[in-house]
Amino acid sequence: MSKPELSIILPCYNEQDNIPHVVGRFSPFWPEINFELVMVNNGSSDNTDEVLESLMKDHSFIRLVRIEENIGYGHGIFTGLKEAQGEILAYSHADIQTPPEDVIKAFHYFKKSSSNGQTLVKGLRINRREEEQFMTKWLQRISSLILGYPLKDINGQPKMFPKSFLKKLEHSPVDFSFDVFVMYKALQAGYEINTFPVDFGERIHGESKWSASIFKKYRTILGYLKNIMAISIKNFNDEHNPIKQFAKFCVVGGFGASVNYGIFYLSYKFLNIHYVAASLSGFFIAAFAIFLFNREWTFQVRHGKISKQFAQFMALMVISFTANGLSIYLFTDIIGLRAEISQLLTMAITTMINFIGSKYWVFRHKLNHEKFIVE
Repeated sequence: MSKPELSIILPCYNEQDNIPHVVGRFSPFWPEINFELVMVNNGSSDNTDEVLESLMKDHSFIRLVRIEENIGYGHGIFTGLKEAQGEILAYSHADIQTPPEDVIKAFHYFKKSSSNGQTLVKGLRINRREEEQFMTKWLQRISSLILGYPLKDINGQPKMFPKSFLKKLEHSPVDFSFDVFVMYKALQAGYEINTFPVDFGERIHGESKWSASIFKKYRTILGYLKNIMAISIKNFNDEHNPIKQFAKFCVVGGFGASVNYGIFYLSYKFLNIHYVAASLSGFFIAAFAIFLFNREWTFQVRHGKISKQFAQFMALMVISFTANGLSIYLFTDIIGLRAEISQLLTMAITTMINFIGSKYWVFRHKLNHEKFIVE
C-alpha cells in the first residue's frame, strides 16, 4: 500500500465492543481516501488486542500500536501521532461518541483551507447535556485565563493538523490536558483554527474513563488544572503569558507608587505646593507613567488609539477605587476583621481587578480566534 495521505489516531482503552463499529464506519471511505487508521491499544485489560488483530486481516488500512501500560489519554494519542505515516494527522475517540464520518468531513475542510497548511480543524460539540456544557465553559474560561489565549470547546473532536505541527507537541502532558495543550500550541504558533459542528453522542458500549464516578471526575479536573498551570509556567517567556504579565504588572505598580510618592514629596517639601494639589499631581503623573509602561512593556499593545485606552485605564482606576472602599468596609465592618488584615485582602482584590481589566479590556490583544465553518 502506498504511503497514506491521512493518518487517523484512535486511542483504545478497553474498547473491545466499540472497535468493530468504529472500523465498520470508517471502512466505506477507503480506498477512495488514502488513509490509515492507527489504533493505539493503550494498555487495555480486555480483548481489545485480539479484536484488532482479527480486524486487521480484513482491513488493510488498520495499523496497530501497542502500549503495555496505560499512563494516560494524552500519552496514548501522542504515541500514535509519532507512529503516523501520513502528512495530515487527526485524532478522535474509539467509542463513537464523535462520529467517524466527521473525521472525514474534517479532512475535506482541511483540504479546502487557504492558510498554507497552518491550519487546525476541530469539532465543536453540539446537543450536549446542560451539565456537560456548564463544566466545559468554566474549564475553557479558566484555561484561557491561565494560558492567555482564547479557547473554545477544548475537548471537541476530531482534531486535524499537518504533520509539521507535531514537533510543537514535544513534552506534551500525558493526561486529558493533552487537548488544551494542542489548542494552546496552535494558537501560540498563529495557526488558523477552523471549527465545525459535531453531534457528540452517547457511548454504545462501556463507560467514560474519566467521569464514571464523582471521585474520578473531580480528581481528573484537579489534575487537569494542575497541568494547565504547569503549561503556563513552562511557557513563561510567551509574550501573552499571564503569569509573566502579572509579574511585570506588579513591578510597574511598585514603580508607580514610588513615582506617586516622589512627586508628592518634591512638590510639597521643596515647591511649597499645597499637600492636596501635591497629592493629586503625584497620582496623575504616576497613573500616566503606569499606563505607558503597561502599554509598552507589560502587555506590549501598540495598536489602537492611545487616547481611548487611557480613558479606559482611568475608568478602570475609578472601578478599582470603588472596589477598594467597598472591600475594606465589607471585611472590617461587616465580617469583623482587623483593619490591617482587611487592607491586605483589599489590596489583593484591587490588584487582580486592575490586572484583569488591563489585560482583557484596556490593553486587549487581537489574538487569533476560532473560525466557525458554516455548513
